[in-house]
Amino acid sequence: MKQKILCYECLIIAISVMMACHTVHAKCVQGNCSNGYGTIVYENSDSYTGEFKKGVPHGRGKYVFDNQEVYDGEWRDGKKYGMGAYTFSDGSSYTGEWIDGVKSGKGKYIYSDGSIYEGAWLLDKQNGKGTYTRGEGGQYVGEWSNGTQNGTGTYTYSDGSVYTGEWKNNKMSGRGTMKYSDGGSYEGEWRDSKRDGQGVYLYADGSEYRGEWKNGLKHGRGAYKYPNDNIFTGTWENDQITGTGTVTRADGTILETVTENNP
Repeated sequence: MKQKILCYECLIIAISVMMACHTVHAKCVQGNCSNGYGTIVYENSDSYTGEFKKGVPHGRGKYVFDNQEVYDGEWRDGKKYGMGAYTFSDGSSYTGEWIDGVKSGKGKYIYSDGSIYEGAWLLDKQNGKGTYTRGEGGQYVGEWSNGTQNGTGTYTYSDGSVYTGEWKNNKMSGRGTMKYSDGGSYEGEWRDSKRDGQGVYLYADGSEYRGEWKNGLKHGRGAYKYPNDNIFTGTWENDQITGTGTVTRADGTILETVTENNP
């Protein structure tokens, strides 16, 4: 019995100490900051005005940080939870859903340079389907993972060029098609946003190349069809013909064997 009383007294003392510490670190300057509506100012000059439950923000309220960043929205058990808007010190802002204090769900982020992301979030990072519009032009619509463009998506450049295909860590990687603003197009493999692997490039002048690429250049075995319908088949290195190859006319006859770049 005495042991139970002693434990109870220890509990009362512990609660009293926590309440005293809470009082030292924060001051309720208006209203009911325990269970109701009020304004509280914290030791670090942060302030919160809104609804409280058990002494912490719960419901709707506005929190102003000492660096003038502001969160205005819903709270649960002292954490941002539900719909809310956060304005950062650099002028950027986020409006959308929150879970346990972090951006999770659907939301819109406006960056300080005017760029905008609107879509899905998870644990403070873009995750799922989303649209990113750059301030200086250009737009990506597609999949995101861990804050980067990952999966499949379409990027429209400011000059009108359009890429549709696979992405990895914000770069075109995998299979994809690029339609260039000059009328040309490439369909094939990409790596680190450069043509790399097998692919077909259709040029605006009617010529085309089918074959291997490396680091954005023709490299390896390939066939190049010229505007006059002659086709060179051979080996390329850094966009230049190397070694020997064959030139075939449109009727299928072999014209000559060459080592030059312009048959």
